[in-house]
Amino acid sequence: MAVTKTHPIKSTLKAAIDYILNPEKTDGKLLASSFGCGLETADIEFAWTREAAGDRGTHLGRHLIQSFAVGETTPEEAHKIGMELAGAVLGGKYEFVLTTHVDKDHLHNHLIFNAVSFVDYKKYHSNKQSYHFIRRTSDRICKEHGLSVVVPGQDKGKSYAEYTAEKQGTTDLFRSTLKTAIFPHFLSWYAWTIRKPFSAVLVLQYALCRFRVCKAAWHKGFCPSICPCWRAFSASFCRGNRDTL
Repeated sequence: MAVTKTHPIKSTLKAAIDYILNPEKTDGKLLASSFGCGLETADIEFAWTREAAGDRGTHLGRHLIQSFAVGETTPEEAHKIGMELAGAVLGGKYEFVLTTHVDKDHLHNHLIFNAVSFVDYKKYHSNKQSYHFIRRTSDRICKEHGLSVVVPGQDKGKSYAEYTAEKQGTTDLFRSTLKTAIFPHFLSWYAWTIRKPFSAVLVLQYALCRFRVCKAAWHKGFCPSICPCWRAFSASFCRGNRDTL
């Protein structure tokens, strides 16, 4: 699957569009497409739409980048995937320019779209929910094309079956370790707090917080090790290498 990232364009819309349309990066602009506007006049047409909508915001558009693993697809297929992603995410309501760059080892799409819809003049709202929708949609389309999973920060891709099996295996191992190494200690701590004047609810809240920290550390390759002293819980909870289990 592709790695996606997005950011707003606030003052350099024309420069951004000119950059992604660079003939040296797009095979002489053969890997460039647009919707609702012309390739060479996109920034002007974006502005017309924003003016018609009465938009006075600082965002002129958004820039989405979709990167693929090295050697797993062709420029033509990558461009097709980008067009499918743009259609699914924008729903035919926003002007956009899409290009596929071939100047690096890994192919990547650049999608620049207007901040305002030319259909209903509504602004595009970017938040965590919209970004996760983009990622899920990109992953789904890539799966349909048989592409691999690309882990952020790594170059090596994995098949979807391998990725799912590894993720499920990691989850099962974490649950098993939680039951055998953590939960019995927590029960003893909880029984001890019943005899103390302070509230056991606070201990439960603290344990939940520590659980979240441990889970995050687990997925980064660490395993939990418990110190018998309750007060040293946070200091020793996530030490150790998970791969040695």
